[in-house]
Amino acid sequence: NWSGFEGHRQRTVSFWLKLPKDGDYSKYPGIVGWGDRANSKWKVAAVNSQKGASAKIRLSWGGVWLTSRSTLEPSKWHHVTVTTNGQINQDGYPEAELYFNGQKQEASYDKQIGNPKDFEFGTSIGTLSSTPLLIGSDLFVRQEDRNFFNGEIDELYIFDGHMTEDEVQKIYNR
Repeated sequence: NWSGFEGHRQRTVSFWLKLPKDGDYSKYPGIVGWGDRANSKWKVAAVNSQKGASAKIRLSWGGVWLTSRSTLEPSKWHHVTVTTNGQINQDGYPEAELYFNGQKQEASYDKQIGNPKDFEFGTSIGTLSSTPLLIGSDLFVRQEDRNFFNGEIDELYIFDGHMTEDEVQKIYNR
């Protein structure tokens, strides 16, 4: 029942991922995450538009997310690292990087909220609407409301701190 890192604290998750050929990630099932699912969470998810389509990786804070432009090929193992430094960029978005197989990926921000500069980013833990660390699931408090991840996850690590590109490559090449 680890509750996760709170607020703007730097963090990194790293894992191996294998997606099935017929994966449906249109409801954004979580790979790993914690916090209040509305607007104070930190969740890494696979996303696609329809069953069987190639999936991207998305980091969500709630009303704002960062999505990889590249997709992960189904039926192959991929090493994925997501790292954040706790800072906010000039456009008001949290700074984060996505890596596939040790290589930094191009990614784009999107939002459901108004101006990101008017939004307070951070991860809430310890509230009635927050969930502790969940692997392979959405962050709904009630289990019957959750969307479960369809795929394989291996060697999941959570690090207290931001990783550089060199550090990410060392983990991938171990």
